[in-house]
Amino acid sequence: GNISGNINGLASVLGTATFYFASDNRLYRYDHAAAPGSRLTQFGGVLAGTAPGNAAWYDGSYYYVNNNTRELRKATPSGPSTFVDTLVKQFSSNLSGFGDITFNTTSTNPGDGTLYMSSGQGLLRYKLGDANFTTISPGTPAMQLGFAQDNQLYGIESSTSTAFVEKVYRINLST
Repeated sequence: GNISGNINGLASVLGTATFYFASDNRLYRYDHAAAPGSRLTQFGGVLAGTAPGNAAWYDGSYYYVNNNTRELRKATPSGPSTFVDTLVKQFSSNLSGFGDITFNTTSTNPGDGTLYMSSGQGLLRYKLGDANFTTISPGTPAMQLGFAQDNQLYGIESSTSTAFVEKVYRINLST
């Protein structure tokens, strides 16, 4: 099918050919292993708030933060094309914008519910269920984040100057 709107919030399902994404406030699933013509599913209903600015998949749910909010939400599929959307955490008002979010999962590490977040405050860590986030590295620039097969967290910082430059970092989480 055709998708209209701004696409963002890409989240891959570990160990599969499936990923989820949002177009404006609509949630989609793309399953590359499915037969052609049935790979794309648009879920009924809309995600809460504005369009997701970033997302990550963990433990059967699509976690996302809407643009210009401090809310961590999750959409859990409840049927072939339905989902339940819930607020996970409303972060404190001193948190400024997100760059990206990712869970500490790889094909060899199922993760423990620890979410890493890039924000205007630096690199943050939030364990699902905790009272608040921990600042790991204040002043770190907003980055796109992801764990690689080596179980290391990587970040990509993009420059918006006329000489477009990208910097890739391997992030040391033990400091």
